[in-house]
Amino acid sequence: MGTEEKDLNHFVSSLKKIAKKYLKLNLDPIVQKPVYNEPIYYMRPREAYHAYKKYVSIDEAKDEVAAESIMIYPPGIPVVIPGEVISEEIINDLNDYLKKGSTILSESELGFIKVVDLENTHSEED
Repeated sequence: MGTEEKDLNHFVSSLKKIAKKYLKLNLDPIVQKPVYNEPIYYMRPREAYHAYKKYVSIDEAKDEVAAESIMIYPPGIPVVIPGEVISEEIINDLNDYLKKGSTILSESELGFIKVVDLENTHSEED
C-alpha cells in the first residue's frame, strides 16, 4: 500500500545492478532439480521406519525401499521419505548434488542409505 510504479521500477533496477555485479564472479549456483515423477510407495512410512533395516551405498540403492528421510541441503526439502522406492533418477540426483557441494541429510553415514531389509519381514517393535 502506498507503493507506486516508479518505486517498483527503482527496486527492479537495483536488483538488476546487484545481479550484474555478482554474476561477474562466475559463481555456480546450486540449482534445484525439477520435481520428481510421482513417488512409488512400497509401504507406509511408519511401517518402513520400524522395519528391519540394512545400509546400502547410494549407488546400490536402486529399487530399495527407504527406511529414512533423505534431504538435500540446501534447500532442506525431503527427496525421499520412509516407505518410498528409491529410483535411479533419485540416485543420479543425489550424486549430482554431492558433486556440486550439497550435503545429504540423513541418519546414515555419508554415502550410505538406510533401507528396509525386505528379507526380514518382522519389525523392530516385535
